[in-house]
Amino acid sequence: MSKIKRNPARPMHLLHDLLTLHTKQVPDSPFLWSKNNTGTYTSISFRELSRYVANLAHHFHRNGIVKGDTLAIWSNNNPYWVIADLACLRLGIITVPLYPSLCDEDAAFILNDSGAKALVTDTPEHMASAQALKSQCKSLEHTWKMSSHIKEYMEIDTAEAPPEVALSDTDTVSLIYTSGTTGNPKGVVLTHQNIMSNVRDILDVIDINQYDRVLSFLPLSHVFERTVGYYIILAAAGQIYYATDISTVADDMQLAKPTIVVSVPRLYEKIHARVLDGLTPIKRLIFAWALRVGNTHLYCRDFTKPRPKSAALKLATKLVFSKIYARTGGKLRFFVSGGAPLNPAVHTFFESIGLPIIEGYGLTESSPILACNLPEKRKPGTVGKALPSVSLRLGELNELQAKGPNIMQGYFNLPEKTKDAFTQDGWLRTGDVAQIDEDGFVSIVDRIKELLVLSNGKNVAPLPLEEAIKTSRYINQVMVIGDKRNFVSALIVPNYDALKQESVLKGFSGDDATLANHPETIKFIQGIIDKKMDGFSHYETVKKCHVLSSEFSEKNGELTPTLKLKRKVILEHYKSEIDRLYNERV
Repeated sequence: MSKIKRNPARPMHLLHDLLTLHTKQVPDSPFLWSKNNTGTYTSISFRELSRYVANLAHHFHRNGIVKGDTLAIWSNNNPYWVIADLACLRLGIITVPLYPSLCDEDAAFILNDSGAKALVTDTPEHMASAQALKSQCKSLEHTWKMSSHIKEYMEIDTAEAPPEVALSDTDTVSLIYTSGTTGNPKGVVLTHQNIMSNVRDILDVIDINQYDRVLSFLPLSHVFERTVGYYIILAAAGQIYYATDISTVADDMQLAKPTIVVSVPRLYEKIHARVLDGLTPIKRLIFAWALRVGNTHLYCRDFTKPRPKSAALKLATKLVFSKIYARTGGKLRFFVSGGAPLNPAVHTFFESIGLPIIEGYGLTESSPILACNLPEKRKPGTVGKALPSVSLRLGELNELQAKGPNIMQGYFNLPEKTKDAFTQDGWLRTGDVAQIDEDGFVSIVDRIKELLVLSNGKNVAPLPLEEAIKTSRYINQVMVIGDKRNFVSALIVPNYDALKQESVLKGFSGDDATLANHPETIKFIQGIIDKKMDGFSHYETVKKCHVLSSEFSEKNGELTPTLKLKRKVILEHYKSEIDRLYNERV
C-alpha cells in the first residue's frame, strides 16, 4: 500500500539525549511555560531544565530508585511532570503515568501491577490518595509531592551530578496502561526505539520547528499527548505552554498564542457547536455564506502555501473568520486531532474557515501513531496514510494490522494477551475495522468488538451512525445500540442549550429532565435522526431513541479518561430504559 514519503533523514537521538543536545545548542531558549500566581506565563529554558533534571535524577538515585525500577507519575500537566519524566529517562527508570482523574482503586491496581517503587504526585488530593494507598501497595517505598518536595530538590545549586547510566534504544521507557473500556487496564511496554521512531517519522513528514508553540491540556498520561505534545516538541526544540485545566483552554489560547493545538475530536465538536449556538438568525445566514466561500477556496488545501485571495474571501474573513482566528490567539498553524475519528462535517467546518486539522490514527500499542494526513495533502473522513516506517494491511474482517519499529514489546506480565495482540506472522492486531483506498488513505469504520449483530444476523457498525447523528447542533452525545435485538436504536444526550431555544419556539420549556421526557422533545430528536439516516441501509437506520437528561461522564464510569464510551457500563446503567424501548412497538 502507499505510504507517506519520508523527507531526507535527520540525525536523531535517544529520548534522554534530546535535552542534552538543546542545552548545548540553544541553552537559553524557553521550552516549558506555566502560569505564575499573577496568571501570566513564565518560562523554563533548556539550561534551567537541564539543571532541574540533573538535581532530581540525583535525588531519585540517592533514594535507591535505579535503572529498571518503576516510578509512577500521578499529576496534572505541568513542568514538574516533564522534569520527573526526564530525570527518569536519564537514569533508565521506567515511568508509569497515571491519569489525574483515576480513582484510588484503579490507581492501586496499576501501582501494584507495575511494581512501582516510587510515586510523585501533584495536588493535595493526589497526595492524600497516595498516602492512603501506601499500605495497599507493597512495592511502594516513596511518595513525593511535586510542588513542595520535588521543587526543593530541583532548585539546589550544589547537588551532585547523577551517575552516568548506560542506556540503549531497546531499554523500556514506560509502562503506559490502556484506559480499559473492558476489564482491567494492561501495561503497554514501550522502548526508546518505539517512541523515537514515531518522533522521527512525524518530524520527517511535517514541519515542526523551534518557532512552534503547542498548548498542552490533554493528560500527559495519554500516549497521544505525551508523544505529540511533548516528545515531538522537545525534539524540535519548540515550546510547550500548559493550560491551567480544560476549562481555561479558551483563555490560555489568548495568552499562549499557540501555533499548534493537539486534541481529541470532542474539543472540535464543542467549538463547532458553540460557534453555531451563538448566532442569531441573521448572523447564521452570514456565517453559512462565509463557509460556502471558504469551502470554494481550496478546501483541504496545501496549507504550507498561502491561501488564494478573492474579494469574497477577504470579506468573509473580515466579517466572520477573523473573529474565530482571534479566539485561537491569532498564530495557529494547524490543529491536530487523534484518539477517535473526527466527524467529516466538523473537519469541513474548520477547513472552510481556514483552520486546518491534521487527523491521525494510532494506539497506545503503537507509540501511538500509525497513520496521519499531511499539511499538503489531506482527505476528509480518513486518518491519512501510513507513516514512513510503518506498514499497514487488512486482515480477516478487514481488521487493520500494523508492523513497524513503533510497535510495543508486549503487555507487561501478560504473555497470553500479548500473543493474542499479534497475528501468527507478527503483525499487531489493532481491533479496528478499516478501509484503505487506492491512494493508501485509511478510513476507520469501527471497533470489531463494538460491531452490533442484530437478531436477523446483520452486522451494524455503530460509529458511522453515531458520527452522522452528532453532526446536528442539537446532539451532544450518542450511543447506538441493538446487539442481539431486532432493530437499531440509540441513547441520545441533546445539546440542551440549543434545544431550549427550539423549545421556546414550540411553546414548551423546562429543566433538562423535563425536556428529556417531553413527547415533543423525543419527536424532535427522532426527526433529526431520521434525516441523518440518509445513505444508510434500512436495517442500519436508528428506528427509536431514548433521550437522556445528563451526559455520559468519566465520573459515572461511562467514559474512559480519553472520553471513549464504555458501552458495557452504559448498557448496564440504562438497562431498564433500553428494555422499554424494545418492548414498545416501533
